[in-house]
Amino acid sequence: MIDGFFKALFTLPRGQKRAVQLIADTVLLLVSFGLAMGLRLESLVFLKSLQIWTTIGLVVAFSLVVFVRLGFYRAVIRFISAQAVIMILLGIGASAILLALVANLSGAPIPRSVPVIYAFLAFLTVGGVRFALRAIYQQRQVELKEPVIIYGGGEAGHQLLATVQQGRECNAVAFVDDAPHLHGVEIGGVRVHASREIARLVIHHGVKRVLLAIPSATRMQRKVILDRLEPLPVRVQTIPEIADILSGKARITELREIALEDLLGRDPVPPRADRLSAKRADC
Repeated sequence: MIDGFFKALFTLPRGQKRAVQLIADTVLLLVSFGLAMGLRLESLVFLKSLQIWTTIGLVVAFSLVVFVRLGFYRAVIRFISAQAVIMILLGIGASAILLALVANLSGAPIPRSVPVIYAFLAFLTVGGVRFALRAIYQQRQVELKEPVIIYGGGEAGHQLLATVQQGRECNAVAFVDDAPHLHGVEIGGVRVHASREIARLVIHHGVKRVLLAIPSATRMQRKVILDRLEPLPVRVQTIPEIADILSGKARITELREIALEDLLGRDPVPPRADRLSAKRADC
């Protein structure tokens, strides 16, 4: 039921999402003010004061106008960033200043420390809800992605991870590497495991694809790795060789299927022109 609620929320049209945010922010600002007053006065007597609620009503209305002007509702929650934190701080700061000014001008019985407490609570609620929704959205996206293992924890693997994390198709669940000094290390939040653990990792994470990020490996080294992967029910893709990357013929993020040469365990032998010509003559 909860999962269905968030699915419906994230798929709403942009206009409806903005309306939901406006309503949510109205409630959160009112709750923040109520909590600030309750904490300061250690009483709920203020709930009966029409003057106090008229004051906060005006403040909330003005605050929402400020939020709109700052672009609160143009930002897409799933892409919310550090810049959004500054925006939220500015908006909440303006709201707290408005509260202090309106309370002073109207003569409402609101203690001077309440705007400060209100600003702190409003930042936690208004900002916290947005970052919580972003975390939920990102978690949902991760669950929808195909789990993959990156074989190779070097620089190439690090770059490949960055590309995978930015994409929408795959989620790197583990690194595998033959270098003992990398075992147990985390790269971009993904743990590096010993190559002997790959079968367990494939089963545990339901992995169907392994990405080889070892462009400097020799044919023989690739053959050894492919022999290790051959019994597993996984599709194996690789990034280009280091020579092609350095020459500009290919990019490190260009995945391709394993070539026949990778299965030979040696570099392919080019045909000899003299032998071919002699064979043609015999025919």
